[in-house]
Amino acid sequence: LPSSQVFAYTQKGLWCWSNAGFIYDRVNDEVTVIDVLVDAKQTQLLVDEIRRVAPSSAKFKNLIYTHCDIDHWGGQQVAYDLFETVYAAGSGCERAMREWSQGHEAALRSIAIGHYLWETIGSSLVETLASTSLTSRVLQFSPRIAESLVAVLAKLNAAELFAPFEFDKMSFEKERYPTYLVQGRETIQVGNADVHLIPMGVPSHSDHDLVVHIPEAKTVFAGDILFNSVTPVVWAGTFEDCQAALAALDDIPGTPARALLSRNPF
Repeated sequence: LPSSQVFAYTQKGLWCWSNAGFIYDRVNDEVTVIDVLVDAKQTQLLVDEIRRVAPSSAKFKNLIYTHCDIDHWGGQQVAYDLFETVYAAGSGCERAMREWSQGHEAALRSIAIGHYLWETIGSSLVETLASTSLTSRVLQFSPRIAESLVAVLAKLNAAELFAPFEFDKMSFEKERYPTYLVQGRETIQVGNADVHLIPMGVPSHSDHDLVVHIPEAKTVFAGDILFNSVTPVVWAGTFEDCQAALAALDDIPGTPARALLSRNPF
């Protein structure tokens, strides 16, 4: 048997239904987790599943963040204190966490307002536009107005997509930041297996993307560098940067594309 077992924790959904994973170290009876989930409720489900799959004696050892968008760390309050070491690439992860924690109340208000407006007028307006000639009339009258209307409706609909999550129950009273910053390619031992931590070195989905490569399992946790069946979202870089990041993934030796773990499309 291999010294470590690798598991993918996948979800089906749109915005914020991200994937995670974990490695069970048979040698030391320890667990290394790659990313947590968007809120405490979803992260507790992840922790419960790990406890169900791994032996009850297993200790939580390492937490590795592929990057620090909210859907990859927002629920850490239920798991952070379980780990000895929390890894992330450079200083970008902590900066992203601080920005969210400082502005989360305003973000929650925006989501709540957007959800209300979508429920009251947004969805019915979309139905009206789809079932009448109003759309073509607006386009003929002013393409700019039409583009602005679509942008507003898209934002309202995005707020609706966040409705399942408990952002209001996030806790920021205690600072929970990475305890080890990966500045260049490093290798940690999980059992007898090498686990390579590879900063992308180019801004793509974020400015601190980190890839986790487990050669023994022929598996890569790619975070949001790679999406499933759709073009990756590029928040931090250009599409040329995105292509460079994908090329770097492709250059990882011994890892077939089918073994790459990517998030679900939205």
